[in-house]
Amino acid sequence: MQAKRIDSRKIRLSAIESLVRHDLMDMREFVDLSERLLKEELNALTQRIDERVPGLPAPDQEAELGWFDDDIYRLSDIFPRIQRYSLFTSLLSMIEQHLRSFCRSAKQVCEVELSASDLKEHGISQSLDYLIKVCHFQISRTAKSEYDHLKMFQMMRNAIMHNNGRPSGKALTSIKQYQKRNPHFDVTERNQITLSSGFLYTVIGSAEMFYKTLLAELAWIPTLVF
Repeated sequence: MQAKRIDSRKIRLSAIESLVRHDLMDMREFVDLSERLLKEELNALTQRIDERVPGLPAPDQEAELGWFDDDIYRLSDIFPRIQRYSLFTSLLSMIEQHLRSFCRSAKQVCEVELSASDLKEHGISQSLDYLIKVCHFQISRTAKSEYDHLKMFQMMRNAIMHNNGRPSGKALTSIKQYQKRNPHFDVTERNQITLSSGFLYTVIGSAEMFYKTLLAELAWIPTLVF
């Protein structure tokens, strides 16, 4: 009986897909956990207030509520902002890491001299431009939309990392315009980005869709060498 030939390319592509899916799944579960804990803490605080305050005389009620004001503000505003900013920047770093890996494989497959690091862009934009403009990946219309989302996420991440979520100049204009397409974040009157509880899921969804397209593109390249 002839032994079945091992398809090394298929195995390699499956491994890449599995790694990306696993990392994004872990991040999704961590987002679930963090949002649930925030909600539970706020609900517990609200319950304590409801149990203690109504039974107090009117003057004491106001004083007691004053003691809780800072805690409510932290749990409903400060903590969610810090936590979502942190998760967002971590998620974008993970996406960048996987895209750099794709670029290294694409350079070998497409037999081009340029590396992604030779481009002037940085981060996600550098990898995406490299795959599309240098390696000539054929990106579908659907994936092009995810490409645009990822570039906007990078712009938002830069504002969060370098200016506490306050973009300026052209970045501010672009992000405000993008907010019309993505209702899961807002820009305050002080031009600070605020992320809703659902925002990180949109980032994960865009990454999943784009990686799926890249893997399909790699699978169709006949000269793929591992």
